[in-house]
Amino acid sequence: MDTTYQLNPLVNAQKNFSVMETRLFYLGLRAINPHITANDKYFDENFPDTIISPSELKKIFGHGQYLAEIKKACKRLIGSSIEINYEEGFDLYSIFQHIKYKENQGVYIKFSEEMRPFILDIYNGYKKYGFTRVEMQQIFVLDSAYAMRLLELLLQYNGKKKNGIITRKISIDELRRRLSVPPNTYKRMKDLRRIVLDLPINEIERKTRYAITYRTIKEGRNVVAIEFQCDCSNIIEDNDFTATIEAEDITNKEKDKAPLKAIEKEHENIAELERRGQTRLFEETQKPKPQNEEELEHLGRLGKYEIAPQTGRRLIKKYGWERIDANLKYAYEHRQRKENMSGWVIDCIKNDRAAGAAEAKRLAKKAADKKQKELLARLEPLPFEIEPPRELPADSPFKRFERKPHIKRAASKK
Repeated sequence: MDTTYQLNPLVNAQKNFSVMETRLFYLGLRAINPHITANDKYFDENFPDTIISPSELKKIFGHGQYLAEIKKACKRLIGSSIEINYEEGFDLYSIFQHIKYKENQGVYIKFSEEMRPFILDIYNGYKKYGFTRVEMQQIFVLDSAYAMRLLELLLQYNGKKKNGIITRKISIDELRRRLSVPPNTYKRMKDLRRIVLDLPINEIERKTRYAITYRTIKEGRNVVAIEFQCDCSNIIEDNDFTATIEAEDITNKEKDKAPLKAIEKEHENIAELERRGQTRLFEETQKPKPQNEEELEHLGRLGKYEIAPQTGRRLIKKYGWERIDANLKYAYEHRQRKENMSGWVIDCIKNDRAAGAAEAKRLAKKAADKKQKELLARLEPLPFEIEPPRELPADSPFKRFERKPHIKRAASKK
């Protein structure tokens, strides 16, 4: 799967990653099938070992001395942590449990259990914090860590965009922290804008369909915040999936400074979101949004396998949801070594592999029952009768243990 999911506190956390480390992080996320909504039936209960093949590693690090670069990046990642700040303090979480490299096999990555609420059990926190859905191809085309993080932060607000424009205001201090700008660097606003904003924005506009502008907000003569605007109007659907980074911002205001463990009240807009199907994983510009809650639920489940709404509607109309539901289960149970998960799911639905497997199982059981019946038919009855036990005398001390005979007599053979 080339789609990743993160709880919003993880998106907003300080992650001091280089470009290579960011790509490894996203490749680790790619293999995880998280629990996102109450309607999810198939999801990972524990973190899997993500395997990054040598061919993928060469694409990231280049040929030649890429093994040395892998070792450097893995050493930094295994010692890395995320920092989540809030009013009363901050939390630090280890990201990875282990990172291993095996020749001719690749890199094995496994996330720490401390990351469970952020990337595996998202359902437990998404109503309070929201989550961000990222299409990896949008991140991997960028060669700047600042560009990657800036685009991720802006499109976290995709759910709030108006007329195709995302607006987000970030204070200078928060911007430096979230982009992991080293302390005591780019102190002059001119340098900060040139290195941290202008160059990354230029790269984003050259390599993606997004157009980003910003304005400075001053208090007196000092710049205290930046207001960004990201134009998404040129984002179009590509074949059978939406090639966008999309986010769910479910709350009415930011929860960046609230600790994940804090107990918060439910917000008024949750009822509205539940009316719309709880999660809106897709932004459709060419098709009207479905009004039927059941349809939203079905499209959301198909969306986890990167199947676009328009394709989902065609499949539901042609094959019916009962067939699709059975084949989703079959596709997930037989997903080993399937690189193109969306193609595998569609293939299962079109060929009704679940029904074929059920029919094969039924025929096998029928053959086994027939074989057993033939075997029993060949057995002859016992050549003697089983006599019932004799009745004990009334004064016998074992009389109370006596049981009535329950063995049926065999037919006598003449």
